[in-house]
Amino acid sequence: MYLASLETRKHLPYVAGSVVFIVVTLLVNPWSVGHFIDHTATFGEEAGDGLLLPITRENASAIFNTVQGALRNKNAQVEPIGVSFIPAYIPEGTLLYHGNGDGQIPEGLEWVAMDHEFSYTFIADRGKHPGKHPGPPGGPGKPPSHWKPGKRPGPGPPAPSGGSGHTSMLTFRVREPLSRMILLDGSSAAKTTSGEMDQQFLLANMKDIDNPLFGEFEAAERICEWGKSFGLDGFIRIEMGYEAVICDFFDKLELVSNITVDWANNTLNLPIKLSDESLNEEYTDLFKSISAMEGYDQIRAGNVHDKRDGRILLDFSKFQTMLNRTYVGTDPYTRRIYNVSSDLREGIRDDLARVLKPGTNPYQSTNWQLMTTEIVEKFSPILRLINQTLSSDEATDLEKAKNITVFTTNTVRRFAQWSGADVSMESGLERAKLLAVKEYAHPLEPVASASDALIYSSLHKVTEMIVDAVFESFTVSRTIINSYFLKEDIDFSPLEKLQSDMIDLLNTLRWDSTFYRCSETCAWDEVCYTPSWGPSPLGWGQFGTYEDADGKRRIEPDLRCVSYKTILGHGGRPF
Repeated sequence: MYLASLETRKHLPYVAGSVVFIVVTLLVNPWSVGHFIDHTATFGEEAGDGLLLPITRENASAIFNTVQGALRNKNAQVEPIGVSFIPAYIPEGTLLYHGNGDGQIPEGLEWVAMDHEFSYTFIADRGKHPGKHPGPPGGPGKPPSHWKPGKRPGPGPPAPSGGSGHTSMLTFRVREPLSRMILLDGSSAAKTTSGEMDQQFLLANMKDIDNPLFGEFEAAERICEWGKSFGLDGFIRIEMGYEAVICDFFDKLELVSNITVDWANNTLNLPIKLSDESLNEEYTDLFKSISAMEGYDQIRAGNVHDKRDGRILLDFSKFQTMLNRTYVGTDPYTRRIYNVSSDLREGIRDDLARVLKPGTNPYQSTNWQLMTTEIVEKFSPILRLINQTLSSDEATDLEKAKNITVFTTNTVRRFAQWSGADVSMESGLERAKLLAVKEYAHPLEPVASASDALIYSSLHKVTEMIVDAVFESFTVSRTIINSYFLKEDIDFSPLEKLQSDMIDLLNTLRWDSTFYRCSETCAWDEVCYTPSWGPSPLGWGQFGTYEDADGKRRIEPDLRCVSYKTILGHGGRPF
């Protein structure tokens, strides 16, 4: 049963949870559709109907959520196991950040962050100052094992001399658009064995990876090698914020800044050890707080992109996914694609190579995320209010009907055309439903690819489901209200079925990333924190999560406000 109160969600499973896997294949193969209609961005009762493909409710919802969650930090964490690949584009002039131990431009592939706080937190405390915490995997104070010396930079600031013990922050500018990138949805940088890295291992054609921490660099090398034939620039994934693997730093990037990071005590103009030993504990505590603030800055930078990282553009017309190719679980915590057949594995690799070869052009395709966002923001409060009303133990049935009438009437009235006494109310409402669906789900650009047709069909199906539910809620409540005010016998029994239908709809939509939030307003020195499944200042998927009945760890619906003091109380940064 869907929760009467979402705040208690963590104690109850979805109805769908009893079915681990479900067929989510299209009734027809969208990749075989050979012709798409070019039409203007207008809509009406018939516009675009020839583009709609048969699609299941579950598949439509999964694709809708993939589009809606793309480049959104919170969505990626709440739906951690991704199964899709979205061609992406990083425009000229974008700044990318890389920290390392030698100040050299990497010779081969390497990671960059979209936020400097992300790179900084991995290198800032590798120097010598009081209260230094352990370094990353590989040993205290040591850089990750895949950091290796590179060539000296060309034009730009000189590199520092080696052997100083200092780390470096390098800032790169994109001088030529990175037009052949791939966004991996979900929490795709988490070093786990539970599926978050399946997309990378699929693209790398790797199987049976026992330790993702040691397999991810090999996977990145193999992905870049695979992409040479069509000019792959790299791929994008999320940890606490968005990061990218760049296959060749000397191809389309230019170095604009190379900062040798000083030790924290030098920055404060203080010695490593104080002559007055009575102050040493207080001195260490100060540096622990500075280090915790460094971690908090990383969390805050990632949190900004709960709304979306707007520096990366997406070309949905080249969208590729496993959701319409094979059986995929409905639960984004348990679905897997690591064990798909060789034919499916090669099929999606070939399709990605084909669509990426000419490069992406996000400026000439529909930004479907604009529509998913409008749909979510319009209807999530209405659906939540209807569900809470129907599940209330305190409201009478009449009060429920009155509340639902208030919540739905204006939405229905907006689309219900007055046609005089000769037209029945029922037929008018059916026409209104069609208009409502078309307003919220219609292409902005010509539908010119199978990917566009798949996404459009998914948005259309989801919008139909929602509009049907809102109009049905209105019709049931209106009938009760009519009977009450006209002094007729009242039949309240349809409210029970309405509640069941709403539970089913919310289970199918899976809008947890919208409904999960902090119950209090966070202070200025706090952020509403969505737990990360990769390394973070608050641990590896422990803080703010719980174990379900099957032992699977999930994010709690009640998110928490955190500050740098939270990190201090949690034991500091654990990597």
